[in-house]
Parts: sequence; C-alpha cells; structure tokens
Amino acid sequence: MKKALIFTFAAICTVGLAFGGTITVTQPVGGSFAMGAACPVRWTTTGTVGNVKIQLIRPGGALVGAIVNRLDPGSSPYPWVVAAPAEAGQSYRIRVSATDNSCQGESAEFAVTAAGDPGDPGDPGDPGASITVTEPGLGTSWRPGSRQTITWTKSGDMPVMVQITLRREGAPETEDPVVRIADGCANNGSRVWFIPDSLAEGRYFVRVRASSTVRGDSAVFAIDDEGARSTVAGPETPIRCDLEMPGVGIEYSGGNIVAWVKNNGPDSMRDHDVKFLLNFPERGGGGRIITKRLSIPVGAEEGVPLEHVAESDMPDAGLRTSVSIETSRSNISDPNRLNQHRDIRIGNLDIQCWMPSSEFEVVKKYTLPGKFVVRAHVHVRHNLGRELRNIHVQCYVSRSRDGRPLLVSSDGHALIPEGESEFTIASLLPGQGVNHYIEQEYYTSGGFPPTLSDGTTYFVIAKIVDDGNLFFDVNPGNDSDTRSFTTPD
Repeated sequence: MKKALIFTFAAICTVGLAFGGTITVTQPVGGSFAMGAACPVRWTTTGTVGNVKIQLIRPGGALVGAIVNRLDPGSSPYPWVVAAPAEAGQSYRIRVSATDNSCQGESAEFAVTAAGDPGDPGDPGDPGASITVTEPGLGTSWRPGSRQTITWTKSGDMPVMVQITLRREGAPETEDPVVRIADGCANNGSRVWFIPDSLAEGRYFVRVRASSTVRGDSAVFAIDDEGARSTVAGPETPIRCDLEMPGVGIEYSGGNIVAWVKNNGPDSMRDHDVKFLLNFPERGGGGRIITKRLSIPVGAEEGVPLEHVAESDMPDAGLRTSVSIETSRSNISDPNRLNQHRDIRIGNLDIQCWMPSSEFEVVKKYTLPGKFVVRAHVHVRHNLGRELRNIHVQCYVSRSRDGRPLLVSSDGHALIPEGESEFTIASLLPGQGVNHYIEQEYYTSGGFPPTLSDGTTYFVIAKIVDDGNLFFDVNPGNDSDTRSFTTPD
C-alpha cells in the first residue's frame, strides 16, 4: 500500500477567536491511521476555556462531522477510535473548539487507511509489541445476557487505548465485526462485557486491537443458552429506581404497542437496558423479551414502542396483551415489583367531545342591530387509564351538520371563534372531564367574522382532531358533537 504523503510543517495549530482562552491540539501529529485503530486526541488550553467539542474536518476546514459535542476542557486525551464519518483513502484534521466557539485549535493533517492496512499509526509504539487474549479461552461457552470478563496480556510499548470486537469464526478480514464491544477503552488487561440477549448462538472469537499493527485474537469459543452464567457481579451501586407502569400502562398508539413507564425515584436512569416481556395470549402466547435502552429522570414518564401492529390488524374488540418489566435481568433494584405487570385489552380508548344543550345559546343583541352572539361549553373526557396529553379540539360554524367552516384562514383553519376556535388541552387525567367556554359575535351584514342571515339554520361543530395519530379510538363517532341553531328574526 502506498502511504499518503503528508506535509507536517503545520503539526500544531492554535487559533484564538476571542481574548481569554486558547486551545492547542498536540495529537494526532500526522501519519496515517487504519479504520478501527485507536487515535487519541490530545490538547492543551491556556486562560479561561469552557466545555469543548471535537470535530472531524477536511484539510481546508470544511466540517465532516462531530466526534463528541461536549467535554470538560481537562478531558485530554480523548480516546477516539477511527470510525465513520471518517472514510478510508481520505485526509483529515481534528478540530478542538470551545462549545461557544470562542477559541479553537486544529491538529496536523493525517490520512485514514482501510482496516487491516499496515499504515503508520500516529502512536505506533514498539514494533515488537504484542497482545495475547487469555479469556475467553479454548472450550469456553458463555450465555447470552450474562456478564463476562475479557482478559489479555501485553508486552512492549503500545497505545494506552484498545478497541475490542467480536468476530465470527472463520470470518474474512474484510467482514465487519458481529459486535463492537468497546470502541475505546483502557489498555489495562480486562474489560467486563454484558453479552446482548439478542446475540445469536454460534462460534466466535474476540479481537483486542491497540493499533493497526498490534492486536491479539482469543481462542474460538461458543455463545449458547447452555453456556456459563454471569461470572461478574453487577455494579457496586445498582440503579435504584422504583419503576412503575402507571394507569393502564400500555396502549396502541401511532401504530405501535406502547408501554408507558414511569421512574418514581429516587435515582435517574441513564442509558440503561430495560427488558420487557411482551405476550399476546389470543395469538398463541409465547412471550418474548424485548430490550430497550431508556433514560428516564426521576418523576418522568416515557412511552416505549414495543411492536408495530397495523391498524387493519387490530380487532374491533381490541387485542388482549400482557407486558411486564423484567428488572430481574436489568440490574434495577425495584422495591415495588407488583406494579410491573399489566394484562389488558388494548384499543379500548373512548374519548368524548360534546356540547350540552343546557350550556348552548344564541342571542341577538338589539343594542347593536344585526349582531348575534353564540355561546357554548365544549366538554372533553376519556376512559383510558393513563393521562392523555395535547388533545386538540376545533370549533366552527357551518351551513350543514358535517360541512366546512363558513370562514377559514389562509392555512385552512377555522376562525370561529377568532383566537379560540382551536384549543389544546395540555393534560387530561384518567376519568377527568374538562370544559372550554367559547363565545363569538356575528353580523347580519358586513362585519367580521362572517355574515349570518336572520331566520336561517346553522350548525356549531366541535371535534377532536387527531392529525398526529396520538391514540387509537374504537369509537370515533363520539369524538365530535353538533348543535344547530336558527338565528333570531
């Protein structure tokens, strides 16, 4: 392979965009890096510099993409492993800049080569350096969902970071890894690996790579359901959240079976795998684990899509569904496990919108001849077991029971009543009903809003608009109501 010719007279570039702090990028200092190789980014600062971001740029300064968007300025070195958006056969620089863009620095130009190419790593270390992977060993069998320890020994001088991947037995070098276990971790001889439940049974090997020329492969081992369970205990301080599925906790929304999960404290969840057991008894049963990575602050609630189900496949009577949170396999300590299971029939949401006759009137104001006033209360409630948010209601006057508004704005929205014709109920609790008062003036000639005629029948229409498919309602007929009135002579 021909090495890219790199001019390194601009090995260090410091740019100060404002008085105060400066950033100087000291590594990489040139050379070439293979895709998947460790390429630590180092920098120094002077003066006052806030949080920084690291970006990949073209030699001319054009932005390629972000490597990391926010770091403490003292986080150097940052353990970057060459990966997308970088591409083999291209040259780049690294830019480290303050998040407020007050100052920045750029590295020397370096080349990126294809994975497996010898290249010239920017931190090559000792040409005689080597890595020997000791675990997993020959004959090892590990179980999906377990925690295991990968170990290795090293000799010679080499980078302080390594990349760890899982590869298929007999895979050619050009084949992508099955799992990227760690894109950048300390080269300290061990790494705990949480094996995904979804990893297919088979024969694999682990590769630990410090640079394009220094790497080690484990013996071939097995992943199967009969393999060893976890040999590593969970974190010393497990995540302590009391997860609950509030209200009904599961519904059909936006074409998906959605479980609503709430973290009622005392600790926030951050990027943690939560396992759901989903089952459809009326479709033959056979519950299966679905893993979702969630981040839920204390007191917050999140809807988690579990499976897509076309609306045409949803029975009129709804679909019986069972779902539970498998915290026993998620390393979450929950003192209230009984609230983690729901067995209900989804698709039974009934949301209602109506205008009682006793709260509707049309009067003629003789103090101003030819002026009518329409007054009404619009009521909305639902029978779902959890809170609904952002229910959008539209009200307007029409010449027919299901007709178009008499007057609409340029974007097609009704202007009856002006400024109040469309309103959103931010929150509606289970079984709660709310009402919204509307009042609008009309004139027999001229004026604005639109003209009405004496002794003519019109209709006031109030309806729930679900443009976003926020909920599935098996009884949409009661999502609107109409009241007719005849203008006084």
